[in-house]
Amino acid sequence: MTEGEASRSYSYRHQLADIRRAEASSAADTLGIGAENVHWLNLPDGDLSSHEAEMTSVLQGLVEVWEPNVVLTNASSDPHPDHAAVGRATRRALSVTRPALFEYMIWGWYQPWSWLRSLAAAHDIPASGAELPFSTVQIRSLSGLECKRRTLSCYLRQLAPTAVKMDLPAGTGMLSHRFLAHFVKTCEVIFPVNAAARELIKSSLDAEGSENSDARSAAEESTG
Repeated sequence: MTEGEASRSYSYRHQLADIRRAEASSAADTLGIGAENVHWLNLPDGDLSSHEAEMTSVLQGLVEVWEPNVVLTNASSDPHPDHAAVGRATRRALSVTRPALFEYMIWGWYQPWSWLRSLAAAHDIPASGAELPFSTVQIRSLSGLECKRRTLSCYLRQLAPTAVKMDLPAGTGMLSHRFLAHFVKTCEVIFPVNAAARELIKSSLDAEGSENSDARSAAEESTG
């Protein structure tokens, strides 16, 4: 949505935008995502709440073209106002097409009190975590941890020198090891937003239960 240019002094913004684009492109390559599949809106960093209608329109167009089964977006309750704006725009964009929508948190894990305040302030549309009881899903992948480290390593201008404590390169940015500790894990926590997402979880659990049952039956037969 933005080039992240507002996170430093005004005189440095143009150079920082180029750096952020290069970092994101490198991360996309690491994940096997071609440059032709990355869309930049170049909206003003730090002011996405004023551009929610534009984001919603663009996202609706992309969903119509790609026809995804699953969409992942920033949590609409994230304490970062730009992240929350993206989450709200995505919810509105998918209100008709309704693929399975999941949200993920960034700053809420590091700033839980700010997250709770943002939940209390949510009025127009439900924010992730606002529906009680809290609904979350953990996706665990032991093999994915190394991929996450390689991808995070692309953001040297955002990683702090203390990132080495998380087996990441020492960068020149502000994201400390305490912040990164919430992401350098073997699991990801996401919020199912709509009925399609909850149905996808249920069908996955049913399939997993069936496979486990088949495995137990096979083991029992083999031990006869």
